[in-house]
Amino acid sequence: MNQPIPVEVAEGVWSIRTTGSWALAVNSFLIRRDGALVLVDTGFPTANEALFGGLRALGVEPDELDTVLYTHTHPDHMGGGVAAGEALGGDHVFWSGTVPALGNYWEFYDALPSWREWLGALLPLGPRRDAVLQLFPRRDPSPRPGTGELPRRSPVEFGSTRAVGGLRFECVDARGHDPYHVAWLEPRLGWLFSGDVLLTNPTPLLPILRDDLPQYRATVHRWARSLSPSVLFPGHGRPTERFAEAAARSCAHTRDLYSAVADLLAGGPFDPGSLLEDLADAKPGEVRRSFITIAAAASQLTELESLGVAQRGADGLWRQIAPLPPFEARIQA
Repeated sequence: MNQPIPVEVAEGVWSIRTTGSWALAVNSFLIRRDGALVLVDTGFPTANEALFGGLRALGVEPDELDTVLYTHTHPDHMGGGVAAGEALGGDHVFWSGTVPALGNYWEFYDALPSWREWLGALLPLGPRRDAVLQLFPRRDPSPRPGTGELPRRSPVEFGSTRAVGGLRFECVDARGHDPYHVAWLEPRLGWLFSGDVLLTNPTPLLPILRDDLPQYRATVHRWARSLSPSVLFPGHGRPTERFAEAAARSCAHTRDLYSAVADLLAGGPFDPGSLLEDLADAKPGEVRRSFITIAAAASQLTELESLGVAQRGADGLWRQIAPLPPFEARIQA
């Protein structure tokens, strides 16, 4: 595994980028200033060697940390902390409603359907479905290191503040991409550690991980109206001072998804598998993008089904059965 080179992205904040499944790069942020030594997110469970190397390159031993803050429970953000166990120092802080972090993390995720099971249930029977399922093992083969439990768990409530040295981190509701998602706002400095809420590309919405599209849409539109941090530190990609632009882009993505699925339904019976390209010879990044697309469409179809607008037939095809409400009504819902 290549050793990441920490990059200082703000005064006293370093990004340590590690990689995991499908070569996906994720940010862990080390904050070292005002008497605080804080790590935000921990990367994949298979990337601890790289994460620890990045910390040591900055002169920090993993067990010297004061606090570990988690934005959400997806394996590329919390998995490293679960795998590391006692090797990471300090309290491990997350929202009090975060079910996977309050019990055995591996048992929680192993109980969810695999990609193969989920796609098998989503796609209509036929050659396309058979070809797609060949790309996936029956169960994620990644190792399950450690006991499956975070040490020194310290759950907090939305709106509460965790003091570390001279810094204060407010727990901000960020649910949707993961039903347990939060962000961490340092109000004096205007720093917002936002996890996967606002990304350059559309934020993935994965039904098999219980992501919730209406909840995510409510989060990004609420943030666009009510937050104005000076620096946005995302879980993937580069930090930016253009928060308003990032929020507007994510709001537009939710509108575009709604319109795109509405158009597909208007065209007649719709097979979600038609969104998948020929993946047999695709590179990992292309496979990931294709499945993010189909997961987003499935999330939107699920919402429309709950509204009585769309229905999946016995043939596995989706049909529009009632007029769609305007998008603005879904923002206000």
